[in-house]
Amino acid sequence: MTIADSNRVQGEYFSIARERLNAIEALAVRAGVEGESISENLIGYDWANADDHQRWIDTAPLAEIVDWLAVVFTGSEG
Repeated sequence: MTIADSNRVQGEYFSIARERLNAIEALAVRAGVEGESISENLIGYDWANADDHQRWIDTAPLAEIVDWLAVVFTGSEG
């Protein structure tokens, strides 16, 4: 992972605004969502439908992303 510019973090396939990533990480901690690197799961993998995934990273409600991370980290919903 590299720093694309001072405002975005660049993964191998996707990027995210630094402020947004910080907010997601803080919300995940408050929600008790723990697991592998949050940034790697969001921007480090070659997800299908790349344009849709990037748009989702940039626009989805933070709680929705944290819920998704919880599923990714545990392998199950709810």
